[in-house]
Amino acid sequence: MARFAKVAPSTVARVEVARPPETFHRCPADREARRRRSQWEVRVAKYRNVPPPPDPGSGHY
Repeated sequence: MARFAKVAPSTVARVEVARPPETFHRCPADREARRRRSQWEVRVAKYRNVPPPPDPGSGHY
């Protein structure tokens, strides 16, 4: 059985994310705007002739 050395909590590296996970935001309009933008960015062939939806990061959607 392997034994692990005890490490002080202050020395453990914390992982930070660029933004909280999608489920953190409960505002339906915010989530829908981010979902719509993500779909447009990923599904290039499907939305080839469709203008881009507003960028949710700009705050004007």
